[in-house]
Amino acid sequence: MIAEGECSGEGTNLRFVVTSPPVKNARRAANPGTTTGKGKVRAHQRPDTPPPHPPRRPFGYAVRVPAGSPFTVLACVGRPREWRHALEGFNPNHAVSLKVSVGSEVSRATMLGRTVVVKVRMACGAVERMKRACRASRGWRQWRGVPLVTRAGARSPACLVLAVEHTEGGTREWLVMDAAQGRSLLEHLADIHAGRGVAGVRAQHDLARAMAWLLAKLDRAGLFNRDHKPSNIIVTSLGKGGSPPTFALIDTVAIRRGRKADRMLHALFVEPLGVGVPPRRSLAMRVIHELVRLERPGASATEQRARRHGLWVEVSKAIERHGDPRPRDNPLG
Repeated sequence: MIAEGECSGEGTNLRFVVTSPPVKNARRAANPGTTTGKGKVRAHQRPDTPPPHPPRRPFGYAVRVPAGSPFTVLACVGRPREWRHALEGFNPNHAVSLKVSVGSEVSRATMLGRTVVVKVRMACGAVERMKRACRASRGWRQWRGVPLVTRAGARSPACLVLAVEHTEGGTREWLVMDAAQGRSLLEHLADIHAGRGVAGVRAQHDLARAMAWLLAKLDRAGLFNRDHKPSNIIVTSLGKGGSPPTFALIDTVAIRRGRKADRMLHALFVEPLGVGVPPRRSLAMRVIHELVRLERPGASATEQRARRHGLWVEVSKAIERHGDPRPRDNPLG
């Protein structure tokens, strides 16, 4: 702003000019907005300027949620829309509950014409959102663990869809997998302990040898399962006509890189001990005997005997350090 004027008087003829302080930003002066304490103008608070960005999507979500749908599909096999509709139509009253624990539930149901296992767990809070964004949540780890196991030569049911559900009660993570046919290894051990089920010592030793082959496959691939407990292993076939028994790992969340066969043996023996159905010593030693034979086929009998003894001592000490072996939720009910 500039103001000009004249002043006259006796012996005087003066002309004065009054100016305002210089304006640093002519654009800001032409369109003044709300200023902060330091004199800065926030552009989105000007009446003629739209917000600089649209509202941000929640951190870690892969697919925008359609209007009216509480589900966000993170990964799936097939069309996301079909799986979203299948999840929206899921009725727990028409499903068979397999396991219920604090904040999670596992059930068997039918979706899109196939028998599936549905795992649902609460996943609220910033930590869970960060895990989903980094693909480190339980669902994502299960999704990544299945191909690792299958490439090692073992079996694991395929993951079909991973999604999150947003409700007033919080956020839940959904994982739908193919259903593995058969009973868990822990149920078979309970039958053997009670004197029923797998009949004959030879059939039981075949089961132990097949378990050693599964351990050897994972170990050769440079993998180990931190949660290699019998309740997470489904016996899909007991073996007939000379064919060996077969297994399927239904929980691959704890698959890690490394060669730690002793740790898998520890998990394999602790759970039956905690639920009161420990395997016979001869059956446990059969697993270790076959595992050492597969690990070191060219070793001498003395070396293999020393390795078997070392594994047995390591596993026994690990069980002693474990403390109370009773699980929080008894898988045998």
